[in-house]
Amino acid sequence: MAAERRTLAELRVWRRNLYTMWVAQTLSIVGFSFTAPFLPLFLRQLGLTTTDEVIWWSGLMNVGSGLVMAVSAPLWGAIADRYGRKPMVLRAMFGGAVIIGLMGLAPNVAVLLGLRLVQGLLTGTVTASVALVASITPRERLGFSLGLMQTAVFTGSSLGPFIGGVTADAIGYRQSFALTGALLGVAGVLVLFLVHERFDRAAAAGQGGAPLFRGMFAPLSNPLLVSLTVVIFLLGAGTMGIAPLLPIFVEQLAGSAQNVASLSGATFGIAGLTNALAAIAFGRLADRLGHRRILIGCSFVAALLLVPQAFVQYPWQLIAMRGLFGVATGGMMPTANALIATATPPETRGAVYGITSASTALGSALGPLGASALAAVVSIRAVFLVTAGVMLFVGGWVLRTLGGGEGQQPAGGGRRPAGGARGPERVIDRGAGD
Repeated sequence: MAAERRTLAELRVWRRNLYTMWVAQTLSIVGFSFTAPFLPLFLRQLGLTTTDEVIWWSGLMNVGSGLVMAVSAPLWGAIADRYGRKPMVLRAMFGGAVIIGLMGLAPNVAVLLGLRLVQGLLTGTVTASVALVASITPRERLGFSLGLMQTAVFTGSSLGPFIGGVTADAIGYRQSFALTGALLGVAGVLVLFLVHERFDRAAAAGQGGAPLFRGMFAPLSNPLLVSLTVVIFLLGAGTMGIAPLLPIFVEQLAGSAQNVASLSGATFGIAGLTNALAAIAFGRLADRLGHRRILIGCSFVAALLLVPQAFVQYPWQLIAMRGLFGVATGGMMPTANALIATATPPETRGAVYGITSASTALGSALGPLGASALAAVVSIRAVFLVTAGVMLFVGGWVLRTLGGGEGQQPAGGGRRPAGGARGPERVIDRGAGD
């Protein structure tokens, strides 16, 4: 009876932790995506006059922030494995609150660029939150918990740009940065007071792992994880490459319309909404058909849906096509992350998530840089066609490198899960159940 009461109490704590993290993660993603519709438009207020200048500075800010995050993420992940995951979540949320709040006070584009670089260094709430949830969730509830956290990302990504665009039109760009900082601050407070992590630093230090800087990249000894890291990089580059250019493209399509920020927010928001809904549906489907099959199919469909986006003539056409594109991409990142999770033992999850976060950040940095260069030299429309080629390559890469579902040992030590659980090679074939 005492053991049963203890188990029920632990489940109550887990549920409180999980649902608090879901709310906090949703708020943080709303905050980080809040500025996406109007950041390029804000650059005009800071003195940029030509469209080419806006394109280049938008690309520079995205690539700079992404590169800094790519360098710092593995270090934060390794630190999380040694000192706890909750401090990393608080670092990302409170750091983002301060830095983004200060962006509203930027007097010129150089200061704004500097703040974006610091943002890349201090933030990264998605990776930190996923690592924390994975570490405090019972094994039999891991699939459900991580799936719920993924819906928080998509929900925040759909609500943030829409609310941000409407808010920017209503109260102005600078005030919107302050509101973003407040949202991130509230998220951090929720985690600080309501989420509890049992982390034994002495035990973590006594595991005898590799030194901190060498341990950052130790999981890359697993060939499966290397292949999936390439996939994560390409998905980041493909999905984020066009993002800084969408407000400018919407502005071109809208002509003399006054509500450009709202239209831009709707363009971002519809893709996030369909992402969230599709992620749930594809997650269930992947449990039956396998994550690999869903990832390949969604990659090819996403490529097909990008082509007509290059030829739209009105904002409503772009919004509709971005919504359909969001359905396809909704099945890509969650299935890639599920494949990565099956190859990762608990004690190295911080380092692994740090590596995948670095890969995503690098792709999210180089994608906008290449897209901005292509848009400046050719046109924004050409970016959609090149991105379609990237998505085709992703599907082909997964088909080739994960084609046989060969047996792979878990990253970071090669130990199989306790209790005779299936190894990652079985999960690749069939999909992981909740």
